[in-house]
Amino acid sequence: MIKKDDNCYIVDDEEYFSFLKKRKTLTKVIKKSEVKNILFGEVDYKAYISVAKKYNISYDLAKIYVDNALFLKENIDLVSAPNSVKILCEIKEFLTSQNMIYFSSRINILKKGIVLYGNPCDFIDIIPVLNDKKIPFTEEYRQMEEKDIDVKFYSDRPVEVVDTLQYFLNTLKDEKDYHNIEIIAPLKYQKLLKECFHYIGVPFIENKSSLKETDIANIYLSYLKKDEEIPEEVKNYDETDSPYVKEQKNILNEMISNLKVIFPNEEDKKIKLEYFISQLENTKLSNIEEGIEIKNAPSFTEGKTLFILGFSENIIPAVKDSSYLSDELKKKYSYDIKTYEQNEISEKHLKERIFLAKEVYLSNYIEDFEDLSNVEDKIKNAFPRDEKFHNIFESELKKYISNSAKNCSQQKYFNLKEKRLNKELDKFLYANFELKKRLFGNESNIERYFKNKFDKELDLKSIDSFDNSYKKIAKKCHLKEISYSKISTYFECPFKYYCKNILKIDKNEDRLSTDFGTIVHEAIRRYSLKEINSIADGLVIGPDKNYSSKELYYLNKMIENFKEKIPSLEEFLNSLDNFKIKVEDEKKVQLNQDLKYVAKFDLVAYDDDKYVIFDYKTGQDSFSLPLVEENFNMQLPLYLLSCSKLYKDKKAVGAYLVLLGKDKSAAISFDGVSVGENEVQLVLDDYFKKLRKPKEFSNIIDKNDYSAWLEKVENELIEAVKNIEDYNFDIKPKVVKFNTTEKENSCSYCSFENCCMVKREQKKFIIKRFKKEEKQDEE
Repeated sequence: MIKKDDNCYIVDDEEYFSFLKKRKTLTKVIKKSEVKNILFGEVDYKAYISVAKKYNISYDLAKIYVDNALFLKENIDLVSAPNSVKILCEIKEFLTSQNMIYFSSRINILKKGIVLYGNPCDFIDIIPVLNDKKIPFTEEYRQMEEKDIDVKFYSDRPVEVVDTLQYFLNTLKDEKDYHNIEIIAPLKYQKLLKECFHYIGVPFIENKSSLKETDIANIYLSYLKKDEEIPEEVKNYDETDSPYVKEQKNILNEMISNLKVIFPNEEDKKIKLEYFISQLENTKLSNIEEGIEIKNAPSFTEGKTLFILGFSENIIPAVKDSSYLSDELKKKYSYDIKTYEQNEISEKHLKERIFLAKEVYLSNYIEDFEDLSNVEDKIKNAFPRDEKFHNIFESELKKYISNSAKNCSQQKYFNLKEKRLNKELDKFLYANFELKKRLFGNESNIERYFKNKFDKELDLKSIDSFDNSYKKIAKKCHLKEISYSKISTYFECPFKYYCKNILKIDKNEDRLSTDFGTIVHEAIRRYSLKEINSIADGLVIGPDKNYSSKELYYLNKMIENFKEKIPSLEEFLNSLDNFKIKVEDEKKVQLNQDLKYVAKFDLVAYDDDKYVIFDYKTGQDSFSLPLVEENFNMQLPLYLLSCSKLYKDKKAVGAYLVLLGKDKSAAISFDGVSVGENEVQLVLDDYFKKLRKPKEFSNIIDKNDYSAWLEKVENELIEAVKNIEDYNFDIKPKVVKFNTTEKENSCSYCSFENCCMVKREQKKFIIKRFKKEEKQDEE
């Protein structure tokens, strides 16, 4: 008789069947995936819809809030918790009251004590949660084998897609006969759709011409190629298998049995495989099953309801949970695990994102076409794409942010309760409406809708911050001062400036790169002022940053790579001993009666009759003089303009970027603009390669043209400031090309791209042709 074991074993999914066969006692065995459902919140799909309706938000946003709520730790102090966490706790309490969270009762099964069986790395994501919920466990790890080290690709079923399809099926009120439904989807997504239907038990038509094209046949084939027995769990029926799949398994199982009879000898492996493949190819299938038909082109069959799912790269993907809770809040209030940090839903590791938004396409359908002419146009009319919405939005925005927009009714153009795209766009619209209300005092229905909806949800800047910024604009006051970071944003795109500096929408930046730059700049500053003996001594990571172990690893790696350039950098700085220097020097330069330009120089070296400017760059920066004509690369020109007013009795040698992260060599390099051909070599000797004579593509300005060039730079700055004061924030991104090579693009890495949705053909393309000079530049 088999002995009974009271322990409950938690086993990794891939070990489950082998563990059942090997066990010598009667034990309760649960898959790890099932335990994760219990620990992390197993909810009814209706929970997402209920939260969407209760809080009047989109389905995708509701799902993110629900997922965040389920990951909250136990016993949170709501008095000190931020508003975003309080909202999540409220959502969790609401779901519990509606009996939509299933794990509350099932978790008691685990509290009796569990055993974690498998590899140590299999349970690193659930151990923190077990500890937090005070669930006792012991660990029984087996010897790691070579096959365990193989990389396993992300292959979990895309739950978000499943939930959306489940909602889609529940919207079919009278469609009880699935054979009356036809779904049109791109070919590359049909497999994923079928997997979803298979997962939720909905019959569908395979629509294959031969058995070889079916998924189940390919599974059988994979085992034969490895010369392995096909497992019983593959050959037997699954409870979710459709009648059509069951029929396929019957045929395949019979084929396998015949193979053993026809090819009894081991040496016949290759012939046996070829015979099996030919059998698959010659076995034709007939669509005898009734079910949803998934196709890549509509047939417009009379009496059928046609659904078209809008798989499109142009549609904004669902926002991730990371854009709702910050990393700091996650570590404090939630479980710090990979599955929570990344809301991955794609079969191919997010190379392609599938967006199934019920408010965009899912509730639309076509029926009763009179004829089949102009089918494509009819589909477009029936399913308007999101570009139309954004074109209206863009044109109306220009009206709305002008004084004449005071009485403009947005309700006419936006049906935002129905058509919603993502949180960033919501946040942008809300901030814009809030701004207009403060400027002009009016509040439309759509503004009230946004206010009620997002006043508590969004972590916008304080009221005082809003008021101070908006009063300046509303009164049309002159800007008293402007910095490079702000004016460069306006030069790139006025609308980008509006989002960042007027609406103050938070910009997502790579904090590691920023912090690395700060660390390097501070070390160089201290070395230049003789406070430390080596730059390496000043490379200190602040203790207050609260980095994760992963962030610390990459930050230390960046610092170690930079250390290779320290000898070259110190040699350069020591060569300036004959000059006076100013380090990290901030100056407010009066440009005209009303405007000051705030310039912060990393390093200015000067003597009795000349000066030269340096700016340290730890990123992949470069400088090109022709780009200045289009108001890109303006930092160095504005430095030269500032110094021309600060050092009136001296002449400029040039302004240069000191490139500390441009390449992997140990030597530092320079890029910048020189005034005249030979002056820079008098200062820097061997640190610059031989410069070309002044040409159109060269970064050298002829001394005779320098004053006029500075005047043009100053006029461009003053003109931009005037446009800001006049509230000119049109959507005007620029793309600059030298011949066919793209040199600058305002939309690259823009945090607000999903707010403006400008099309590629709407960007201002500036093509510069420098064939001879460009070739010479490469030399």
